Amino acid sequence: MRHLVVFAVLAACNGFTHPDQPSSDPHPIANAGIGSSYPLGSTVTLDGSRSFDPAGTIVAYHWDIGDHPADSTSQPASPGAMTTTVVLDQLGTYRARLTVTDDAGNADTAEVRLVAIGAIQNLDAGAPASVAWLATAQLAGTAAIVPGKQASYAWTFLARPAGSTTTLEDATSLTPSFIADAAGTYVLALDAAVGDETREDTVTVEATAPEVTIGSGAAYAYATTTDRVLYAHDVGHAELVSVDPMTGTTATANVGDFAPHAIALADDATTVAVGGLSHFGSSFGEVATAVVSTLAVTGDRLVVNDSADQIVIASAGRVDCYRLGAVTAVDMVTSQDVTVSFPAQAPFLATSHGDLFLLDAASSELYLLENGSLPPGQVLQHTTVAGIAPPIFGLGASQPYVLAGAGQALDASGTVRYDLHMTVTAAAQNPLGTELAVVSESAIRVFSLTTSTPTLVFSAVVPHGTTRLVAYSADGHRLIIVADDVAFTVPR
Repeated sequence: MRHLVVFAVLAACNGFTHPDQPSSDPHPIANAGIGSSYPLGSTVTLDGSRSFDPAGTIVAYHWDIGDHPADSTSQPASPGAMTTTVVLDQLGTYRARLTVTDDAGNADTAEVRLVAIGAIQNLDAGAPASVAWLATAQLAGTAAIVPGKQASYAWTFLARPAGSTTTLEDATSLTPSFIADAAGTYVLALDAAVGDETREDTVTVEATAPEVTIGSGAAYAYATTTDRVLYAHDVGHAELVSVDPMTGTTATANVGDFAPHAIALADDATTVAVGGLSHFGSSFGEVATAVVSTLAVTGDRLVVNDSADQIVIASAGRVDCYRLGAVTAVDMVTSQDVTVSFPAQAPFLATSHGDLFLLDAASSELYLLENGSLPPGQVLQHTTVAGIAPPIFGLGASQPYVLAGAGQALDASGTVRYDLHMTVTAAAQNPLGTELAVVSESAIRVFSLTTSTPTLVFSAVVPHGTTRLVAYSADGHRLIIVADDVAFTVPR
């Protein structure tokens, strides 16, 4: 008997109630079942058998259809039965309501959602595709939607290559696009929705970066006249190499007994100059000039007290030489053996449409130099611009200007045309002046110049290596990028 008493006490403590004890919640509990999606025209069973009354007995069931698609006339076959059926006669969402009443007159209501699908008869994100690195990938999704229904679409990236930050253009259409800013595999999902009906399909886009091994050089340039990358390297003498960036086909020429450090093209890209440190001794620099189309050497001369780390072809028949980061006067050497001194201590020079610019990193002064008659190098104007940093790159499709290494674009008066607010280690502008490509740290960035403020079009990480050169083809439809000893040619 003692055991029975203890059990009764424990049972009461654990929530057991005596059958005659009244419930604290006398209302019935309606349960309309679990909803789902069904093909259009399906006969769906409505099941209220899980409804219960904790304090009495359910004596009445009533089914009706609340929300329903337009033009639907569906009603429960037996509205007063515990279990009945309904035919989904229109595409869309139905809400079937169940009301139960107990023997005390208390009632409760529950709903179940039924979705008639079939509006999206077919959805296809397209066939697997391949695209070149930095090219625009055009997606081509298709969908078959029943007449009278309107679908919404949304594309998303499920996976992408490391470093990619590209975004989808027109992502709510069937045919969006994106720039393949990194080489590798992109996986995208196309989702379609008609009301509560949704479907998804995926597609894979493989971005490849066709690369051409061109060899390693000390300095690089690109000649629009021949569509060739030019570089110079030391093979016991200075060798000038012309290479097709699309095929890797090369031509070479011995241009002098020196270790090349710099290369420069004339504005018309018909003449190339190579400069460096003479093998005769460290106190001599040497500069050679050659015809771009044939690599035939047209001149070879020593430069006293100058390693020719920087060279420019300032005008026809004249090559100017500079010591990189020098803290003494600049020597400018011409074919007429005219040497002049210039008051820059850390010079960096560039040409743009015949104008000769010099940035002195020691004083932050920008100079516009005379570029035509002799003696050369006379100062036409100069100004001090705070915050600029070398090197400088000659730009401008019609109005000449330079881009400094700190990202400021400066005209001859020193006026800042725009500021990219980033370091720049290489730069090129397309022939129309509508697009600018710059190398900043490990990324190449392309800007639109169609407004007064450059607009970033895309940023991409070069597949491998340190970028040595960026250039546009003569028609502006290709971008040539040299990273270490590899050339990439991508469409624009």
